[in-house]
Amino acid sequence: MKLYFYGSNRLERREESGVGIIAFAIPDIGFLFRSAHRGNALECEYHALLTLCRFVEANTGLFKGQKLEFLGDSTAAVYQVSRPDGSFRLVDHSLKDSTAPLPMANGESSRLLERLRAFKKKLGFSLLWVPLSENRAAEEAACHPTVKNSPLSEKLNTSFLEAFGPKKNSDPGLSSF
Repeated sequence: MKLYFYGSNRLERREESGVGIIAFAIPDIGFLFRSAHRGNALECEYHALLTLCRFVEANTGLFKGQKLEFLGDSTAAVYQVSRPDGSFRLVDHSLKDSTAPLPMANGESSRLLERLRAFKKKLGFSLLWVPLSENRAAEEAACHPTVKNSPLSEKLNTSFLEAFGPKKNSDPGLSSF
C-alpha cells in the first residue's frame, strides 16, 4: 500500500522557521490529512512523516498484512531517515560541481530523525522518494485524489491527533501548534 507524506514551510528561505503545512494521503483508503505547522522545511517534512507513522500505529487493522511504502518528495527526509548515518549527497548534473549538499538534521530535526528511525524499524515500512508531481499528499496532487475504496469499512482511530492538542503559542494565528 502506498502512503504519501508532504511538508513545507512556504518560505523562500526554507531553512528558516515559519508557518507551513504537513500532510499525508492514503489513496487506497481515501484518506487525506492536512494541518498547519511551524518549522523549517525539513522539520515540516519530518513532522508530516511522524504524523503518518502515528496514524498507521493507531490504525494497525487497516494495514495488517500490507507491504507499506511511504513516499515523499523530500530527498533530505527520505535519505536521512533511511541511512543510519544520515549523510548523503545529491548528484545534480545541472550544477557546476555536480554535487550539492542537502540540509542535515540538527537540534529539533535530530530528535525527530531518531523518532522516525525508531518508527521505521517498528512499523517495517519502506521509504522511497517520488517527484513532487507524483506526491499525492502535496497540495497540487491532493486537489485531485483518487479514492479506490470508499467509504471505509471500519472506524478510524484518530488518537494520533492528540499530538495536535491545544498548546500555548505566542502567535494567535496558530492555535493548534
